Amino acid sequence: MNIEYVNSSNKKVDLNSEPYKMLISDLLDYDWEMVESGNKIAGFKKGISKRSIDIDVIRTKGKSSRKLANDLTDIFEEDVQCGIPGKLFVGEYYLTCYIVSCEKTNWTTDVILSCEYGVVTDHPYWVREHRYSFRKNESDPEGAKRYANRYPYRYANGLTNSRIVNDHYADSNFLLTIYGPIVDPVLYIGGHEYSVKIVLEEGEYLEIDSAAGTVVKVKASGERVNAFHNRSFEISVFEPIHPGGQDIGWSGRFAFDLVIYEERSEPRWR
Repeated sequence: MNIEYVNSSNKKVDLNSEPYKMLISDLLDYDWEMVESGNKIAGFKKGISKRSIDIDVIRTKGKSSRKLANDLTDIFEEDVQCGIPGKLFVGEYYLTCYIVSCEKTNWTTDVILSCEYGVVTDHPYWVREHRYSFRKNESDPEGAKRYANRYPYRYANGLTNSRIVNDHYADSNFLLTIYGPIVDPVLYIGGHEYSVKIVLEEGEYLEIDSAAGTVVKVKASGERVNAFHNRSFEISVFEPIHPGGQDIGWSGRFAFDLVIYEERSEPRWR
């Protein structure tokens, strides 16, 4: 199984093959905190979660175990110093987290350095991204701009009416990216309207992040502009994507991407 850490500046390290070998830990354990009302369970919630990962750092021909441990610390600590979490991947799922501590044993020989790293997250869910891309209805098949992402897109059929399936068992957060040029874009997912009163020029795009509750316009220069007050106030643009099949409807005059976030307490076992 692929186990990889990707830090906030996109530096990657494989944690499941030499020189770094991850051992058994409590990383995939989980728990819910009860919300009590009187003498009854009123619900459940999750707070900040702490876990650990055990990694053996193994000397190679070119580098000592100590040098390799330094490299690992550089990747982990960059996130802590800048305050932006990295992503710990287990297969297709990732946990947004920081690596905040390390206890070492067996370090005197400089052959194998055994480390127990502390993992902390304020969003203790394993996330898998489901990506869809919808193109403009135009004769040029390359008309819709696309951006590089970790996983390949699943392309919809390009019609103004299409359908997606959220096969998760719960409502899901999403990232909706609408590409210009377009004035006052509107689209429908499962009959729910998502609309923003805004002008997007060629090379500009709009991001609606339901989990963060943000609407941001990104200019061609890369400048990010808060467009929160351009959203519809009558109908929420942050309505999550419900489980099951969802019809998609829009004018076809603009391209957009939709990322649905499947969140679980543990990665789905394969």
